[in-house]
Amino acid sequence: VDKFLLHFIILKTIQKELGYIKHVMDDRLSYFEQTDKKFENTFADELSQSLNQKQKSIDPKFFYDEKGSKLFERICSLPEYYLTRA
Repeated sequence: VDKFLLHFIILKTIQKELGYIKHVMDDRLSYFEQTDKKFENTFADELSQSLNQKQKSIDPKFFYDEKGSKLFERICSLPEYYLTRA
């Protein structure tokens, strides 16, 4: 594979994963803009990926809103909470 082509493919993959779109103004000027779409798709992407595995699962971070997450963290830090006792 040509090094230039390989570099191009890698660059495109990174741009897509990080959620950037390239805007070309003319032959000498282009810029990248971060899209909100990547942030909107994060939940769907993660859920889709985890549910397409042989062992299906959902990351527990999606179980609670911000307030519920803080409460759960406080509960887990209690000495009485047996799951976090080592």
